[in-house]
Amino acid sequence: MNPPEKATVALAAEALGWMGDPVQVRMCGESAWAIAALSADVDGAATVTGVLVAGAPETNPTARASVFAGFCPRAVLVTDGPGVLSVQMDAALLDQGVVVVRDDGHINVLSTAGPRVTQPGTGEAGYRRLLEQAHDRLMSAMGGERVD
Repeated sequence: MNPPEKATVALAAEALGWMGDPVQVRMCGESAWAIAALSADVDGAATVTGVLVAGAPETNPTARASVFAGFCPRAVLVTDGPGVLSVQMDAALLDQGVVVVRDDGHINVLSTAGPRVTQPGTGEAGYRRLLEQAHDRLMSAMGGERVD
């Protein structure tokens, strides 16, 4: 699967019920689309409702999406075709959503994403980095700069 267009990612996020704008992030060596929004709070921090990892079934997108388990709900975005059933089975075991893009551009949600996997005292530094990346990308898209 070629990298998806931002509009396709937005449609997939909407189909999953995730609110926000798609922004590209990179964590632990993996690239993904975070669905993020600026908080209505005074500090204007980013919130991330979920992460979509795109890839063809043979690129093992579910393993790559697992990197984000401690940060937010995860889903994989794959093109329709051979291998989708295998991806769906892996995703079910990992509590990930699966969204399929058909050749005609339509989006099908095969399964929804489970919640963020949290364990007390772990992953908070990485979670903050993800939120900072999302904030920076949102501000950049709006033509603004990071405000600390």
